[in-house]
Amino acid sequence: MQGGIWPGTLETAEYYLTIPIVEDVIISTMSGEEIKQENPRIKIIKCLWPQNRGQGNMNLQIITSLQGLLRCEAVEAVKTRTDQRILDLDKMNDYISLQPGLNHFTPTFSPIDYIYVLGIQNNFPFSTQDHVFWGFTSDLIALFDIPLNTEPVTGGWSKSEWGKHVQADKGLNFDVHLRMPIYLAAHYYAKYDHLVAHFLENWQEYLTDHAPKRDEAMKAWHEIKESVFKPFPKIDMWWEKMKSAYPYEMYESQGEYYAT
Repeated sequence: MQGGIWPGTLETAEYYLTIPIVEDVIISTMSGEEIKQENPRIKIIKCLWPQNRGQGNMNLQIITSLQGLLRCEAVEAVKTRTDQRILDLDKMNDYISLQPGLNHFTPTFSPIDYIYVLGIQNNFPFSTQDHVFWGFTSDLIALFDIPLNTEPVTGGWSKSEWGKHVQADKGLNFDVHLRMPIYLAAHYYAKYDHLVAHFLENWQEYLTDHAPKRDEAMKAWHEIKESVFKPFPKIDMWWEKMKSAYPYEMYESQGEYYAT
């Protein structure tokens, strides 16, 4: 579990421990967050703040996710958010067990298996939903072991009912800035695909919403989108920040799709 501490974070961690497939829970957050607990199966990590939190807080997600995964002793792991409670972990695990494994790749980059995500985008290049990542721990470490974003931060807003929590991508102009899910997933694809690495190096030409060469990126994306990531079917989740279930209708209208 990564992110800021919410009123329901610790309760969600305790809930996960009641599920047989869960060995331990790691809560990885930033220094200054307040959380106290005594359960030996729940580990708390407090990460140092970077000089630049990154557009959309992307550096905070990268840092807390990577540090949590590096402390994970299990062969497989699930990266979740501290404000979301997944109610279908057993079903998701059963779904993965029925899927064919990944059995290809290059000598320099050979992930053990697919990384499963809540959804994959049709309308944005190299974009998977970044709320949940499920896979082998070493693959998830490779996903988050990437450079931090260096763009000057321009977005961010607070909403009173969220207290100290910030929706950092509100108001960002994605004709100018790179979407967080693209930044994350494109770095993973770029580990084995030189063309994606070229797109990422020249992201303002290829990967923003109205980039002049975006069509080239979209063509490549549609050819490789499920080469290392796979979507789950729709799941049951409670999202504390939104006070609702996962908003599939909203994300679907933006081009996100799911397994059937």
